[in-house]
Amino acid sequence: MEPRILAGTVFITLAMIVFSVAVYKERKKRLITNLIARLLMAGTVFDVTATTLMSLGAKSSPFTLHGILGYTGMGAMVLITIFYWKTLSVNGTNQPVSQRFHTAMGYVYLLWMVTFITGAMIGISR
Repeated sequence: MEPRILAGTVFITLAMIVFSVAVYKERKKRLITNLIARLLMAGTVFDVTATTLMSLGAKSSPFTLHGILGYTGMGAMVLITIFYWKTLSVNGTNQPVSQRFHTAMGYVYLLWMVTFITGAMIGISR
C-alpha cells in the first residue's frame, strides 16, 4: 500500500474514533463543554490530515462519489466544529445545546460515517 494512503488510513481512523466520542458525549450530555469542543477540533485536524494524505496518494480523481461525499462530510464537520466553538465562546461552558444543533450534529455525523464506511469498503475491495 502507498505510504501516504496508509498514513491517511491511520489518521481517518483516529478521526472516526474522536468524532464518535465527541458525538456520543454531546448526545448524552446535551451541553456545550470544553472536552467536546477539543474532541471536535482534534477530529477535524485528523480528518483534514487524512484527506490531504489520501488525495496526494490516490491515483484516481478526487471527484468520485466517495470523494464528493468525503469533502462534503469533512466540510460539514468543520462547520459543526466552528459553530460549536462559537457557541462555547459566546455562551460559555456547560450551557445546553439547542435542539436544532443537536439534530444537525447527528445528521452530519451520519453523513461522515457513511463516507468513512464507503471508503473502508473501497479500500478493502482493492
